[in-house]
Amino acid sequence: MNRPLRPVPKPIKRKKKPRRERQGLVDKPHVARVRRLPCWACYEYGMTQTTPTEAHHPIIGRLSQDRAPDVEAQPLCTHHHRGGDPNKIAIHIDPKGFVAAYGTEADGTAWAHRMIETGRFE
Repeated sequence: MNRPLRPVPKPIKRKKKPRRERQGLVDKPHVARVRRLPCWACYEYGMTQTTPTEAHHPIIGRLSQDRAPDVEAQPLCTHHHRGGDPNKIAIHIDPKGFVAAYGTEADGTAWAHRMIETGRFE
């Protein structure tokens, strides 16, 4: 009575969630609210915002390349975030200059939380 051998089934691999999600650092609804706010540097210093708002995750004071939690994201226009306008200091191009001109990243995060809590720009 020879039966044909059946292949042994391979275990099902479950796809892991990304590390940031496993660590509880992801908050997509908060980031979406931040992107609906105006750029905090433009708003506070009376500049005209001519580009869309992006969610910037704080970088100053961190020692690793990991991104800060989404709840610390702050609204910055493209020019204040990544550059492109010689009249605006971009945080990723000149972090120290940005802090000297506009304030710390903690200021931007606090501003975003105040605006979201008050529903001022919803």
